[in-house]
Amino acid sequence: MANKIESRISYKTLFNDNQDLYCFPNLPEANDGPLAYLVDLYQQVRLFESVADKDGSLFLSQRRPDIDKLLLDSPKIKQKMMFSII
Repeated sequence: MANKIESRISYKTLFNDNQDLYCFPNLPEANDGPLAYLVDLYQQVRLFESVADKDGSLFLSQRRPDIDKLLLDSPKIKQKMMFSII
């Protein structure tokens, strides 16, 4: 009787755990990866800009009008940026 109960009790049965919703670490869709950080940062910028002075501010959408259309995938996330100081 005890074995029957123990076989039915598991994390998956208790919490309806769907492992198909998980992804491997370091994939772009991981919720703790660089893409999640960029999305959170972008949302913070949008929040700050919503309460900023419209006349005295240069918004991200003005500096980078293409930012809403950028596709971020794994190769682009790992790509090194070339910065120019000049």
